[in-house]
Amino acid sequence: MSVDPILLQDNSPMLVSPFERFLFVLDDVTFNVFSGAGYPGQGGVFYGKRGRLYLSSYRLVYVEMDPTNRHFRSFSLPLYAIASNHRFRTPHYMGKPTYEGVVAPVPGGGLVGPGKFCFTFLGVGFPEFKSFYEPIFENSRSLFAQMQALPQASIVQVPGPVSLEEASSSKQLAFISPSDPFTLFILSK
Repeated sequence: MSVDPILLQDNSPMLVSPFERFLFVLDDVTFNVFSGAGYPGQGGVFYGKRGRLYLSSYRLVYVEMDPTNRHFRSFSLPLYAIASNHRFRTPHYMGKPTYEGVVAPVPGGGLVGPGKFCFTFLGVGFPEFKSFYEPIFENSRSLFAQMQALPQASIVQVPGPVSLEEASSSKQLAFISPSDPFTLFILSK
């Protein structure tokens, strides 16, 4: 995981590989991660008020959209670094759905030890995110093994499992506008 990965001018994350594509983007997400002793000021506690979550075949990237949050602007979680005991929680009556887990630190990433993270989904799109995420997460272990097998390990050299060109015709990308949730915009290929 990495605090403040490079963002482009439109506040979207920079791609880490020529093979990386952002397959799913979701607005209205909050984020927090606790590492080390769990106290603010210890270098391992980060809170996101409201942001955007990006999913690629390699990582999850949270981009903070609240300009008053000066603690951090973005956060990247490599899928291979997320422990397999992660879980999705959907409340039955009150509350918002969440995705929780533990992420291992990467050198120079900003955590002082393994970090317990939580994404809370405030708007629509949680079931769709979960359906996109689960197969990509399952494949992340084999991608990491491919990367480690290279003479000079680099994620830049390992193609991801899914690209938009290879996506099955039964799945298409779509989005809605929060101001008109009854209109579905389907992206053409």
